[in-house]
Amino acid sequence: MHPVAPENLRPIDLRFDPLSDAYLADPYPHLALAREATPAFYCSSIDHWVITRHADVRHIFRTPAQFSAINANSPLRPPCPMAVRTLEDGGFRAVPRTLSAKKLEVPVKRILTGTPVDSAAAKGALANPESLAAFEELARRRAAGRVRG
Repeated sequence: MHPVAPENLRPIDLRFDPLSDAYLADPYPHLALAREATPAFYCSSIDHWVITRHADVRHIFRTPAQFSAINANSPLRPPCPMAVRTLEDGGFRAVPRTLSAKKLEVPVKRILTGTPVDSAAAKGALANPESLAAFEELARRRAAGRVRG
C-alpha cells in the first residue's frame, strides 16, 4: 500500500452514502468517483473506513496483523437492548474470534467435547474471551445429559 501525499488528495464528496437507494441500485459510479478522489476515506454515515483501490484492499486482507478486521462483521447499528435479549434468550451468542477477527472453530469444538476452556483456547489471543462462557455452559449441560447433540 503506497501512501498518497495529502496535497494529492481531493476531498471526498460528503454525500457518499453506501446505504442510499441510488448506491444500492448501482454502486459502481459512486465507487469510481470515490476512487478518483482518494484511495481511502472515513465514512461517517457508516462509521467505517472505505478503501477504494483493489491493490490496497488486497494488501489489507493479506496483512491482518497490521489491519484489524475485528469490527468487520459488527452491525452498522447495534441492535436495541430488547433485540439483544431476544437473541440471547434464543441461544444466539457472540462468535469467539481471535484478535485478527478469525472465527475460533477448533477450540470451540474442543470445549464442546469436554476440553477445559483454559486448555482449549488462549484467552489473551481472543478479541472476546467472554464469548467462550456460553460454549462452556453448553458443554456442562451436555455432560449432565440435559442437552442432546
